[in-house]
Amino acid sequence: ASDGAVVLDDGVAHQHYFLVAGLEGDTRVPIIIPRQSRQISATIAAAGTEQIQVAGRQVSARRFTIEPAGMPARTLWVDAQNRVLRLRIPDDDY
Repeated sequence: ASDGAVVLDDGVAHQHYFLVAGLEGDTRVPIIIPRQSRQISATIAAAGTEQIQVAGRQVSARRFTIEPAGMPARTLWVDAQNRVLRLRIPDDDY
C-alpha cells in the first residue's frame, strides 16, 4: 500500500471521512478497495460550504467532489468535525 492510503469499500459511506480528515486544499489520495483487491488514486477537491437538510433541519456542510480513477465520481458533504452527513454517487444511484 502507498503512504497515506485510505481503505474505501463500495457502499460504506462513513469510510469517506478518512478521505477529507485533515485535508488542506485539493489533493490526490491513494485508495485501497478491499472487495476488489486493488489500489487506485482519487482526486479530491473542496467545493465550498452550503446549507443542506439533515434529519429535518438545515446544517452547514462542506462539500467535496471525489473522482476515483475507474470508479464513479461522488459528492461528499461533511460537518465542521468532518463527520459524513451525505454521500451522493449518481452513477450508482447511491
